[in-house]
Amino acid sequence: MKNIIMNNKKWTSVVLLGLATLTYSHTHTNDLSTEMVKKVIIPYVHNQTNMLASFFDHTKNTASHTWKKHSEHLDIKAKEYGATVERYKRTPTHITPLFALTLRLALYIEEKFSPLLCVIRKYVGKKDFLNFVADLKKVLEKDRIFKEITEYLEELSQQAKAENNVPMMDAAEDLKKILKMKTIEWTSKSDNDLLKGIITRMKH
Repeated sequence: MKNIIMNNKKWTSVVLLGLATLTYSHTHTNDLSTEMVKKVIIPYVHNQTNMLASFFDHTKNTASHTWKKHSEHLDIKAKEYGATVERYKRTPTHITPLFALTLRLALYIEEKFSPLLCVIRKYVGKKDFLNFVADLKKVLEKDRIFKEITEYLEELSQQAKAENNVPMMDAAEDLKKILKMKTIEWTSKSDNDLLKGIITRMKH
């Protein structure tokens, strides 16, 4: 009987330890999700949209705003972002629903920015206005991209609410505000504004 009691206590301790480990793992992974939104996704979206706005801004016409410099800056940030997301992807020992949604959002953003950066890189040093515009039209779907990012973000926000994860709810709200602001900025630019910006950039 004594051995049975001892064994029961032992197994109870094992189960409690397992539950504590699982709870910690779940919490830690969700903390990584919030960290990814705050420290990786938000800065990347903010930086790349600002740099793209500068690229298409015809008033930025000095030697410090060359096509090559814009392209190099965009590419550096994209590589840093990709490497960081990959590192986060490999970190958790167990994937939570919140982490899965955060990772999906991060990868979607990378996927949608990448073709645009490739087109800009392709025409560094070239004065091929018509072909650049044609290629650009194939990948620059700014309205749809912002809309779809917002939809992914809304799903992430709903999951955070379901788990009562206030830090992630706040992080998601911050990203929503940035996307709303950037959507307004981009939709206010006419096609003529963008074309003038491209012509200005090709001069440098």
